[in-house]
Amino acid sequence: MFELGFSTYAMKMLDPYLAVKIISESNYKYVEICIADEWPTTPSKFDKKNQKKLLKVINDYALISNHTFGFLDICNSSKKNLDQIKMKFEMANEINNSSTSPIITSTLGKSAPSWETGKKFISKSLSQIGEVASEFDVILAIEPHAGTDFETPEKAHWLIHDVNHKNISIDLDLSHFIVEGHDMEKSIQMCADIASVLHIKDGYKVNDKIHYCLTGDGQIEVDKYLKLLKSYNLYSLPIFSEVSLQQSLLDIYEPEIVAKYCFKILDQSRAKIT
Repeated sequence: MFELGFSTYAMKMLDPYLAVKIISESNYKYVEICIADEWPTTPSKFDKKNQKKLLKVINDYALISNHTFGFLDICNSSKKNLDQIKMKFEMANEINNSSTSPIITSTLGKSAPSWETGKKFISKSLSQIGEVASEFDVILAIEPHAGTDFETPEKAHWLIHDVNHKNISIDLDLSHFIVEGHDMEKSIQMCADIASVLHIKDGYKVNDKIHYCLTGDGQIEVDKYLKLLKSYNLYSLPIFSEVSLQQSLLDIYEPEIVAKYCFKILDQSRAKIT
């Protein structure tokens, strides 16, 4: 049985304790706390006392918390950046209530060079961050992202195998491959053995402009998606419903309605999986 989670990435404008309450009451089992710099739960503003309080609230709502979304800048070697990364690794541990290593998801970040000329530099930088992650017993899941130079399953497969570090993996958010025109099954097949996180939303591309939408409202056949995840032995990973900022920052956005809608779509499909 697939377990479902929801990310506070979709709840940037909410009080974090209210966000946890909504996620629990929407029947998710897992919560992913966004600790990116502009979110209210970033560790530079959300200190250890608040982190402990948040963990207590998460525990009170019986949610599993071992996933965070961090937006690290992987290729920035400055001491300031490294200190910020370590702070996020510390928080990932602080709010982890599972018996497994915490997982933090991130894109490559704004300092990543062009893929064609800089992929070896990216690999070396990621390997160095992997050593830091190892010190903190954290798993880093890198997210390929549509509209960037790191946007294909082939690049993801190459990077993780070139880095070859036990603390480095992939966040398989299929939407980024789908909007770039890649086949669903091939994308899952290429990333199945390197993925530690599953995110799901949806989207499409028109005239080189990417439009994200909610799970079930785009190109991804959710029933087929879950069947493929099972066939490639990914059923042990929770599936996190994610909502793009294209939706979550709109004035008309209703986080509670969206969280329940996304749960319903995924729950209907997982009920068909035997």
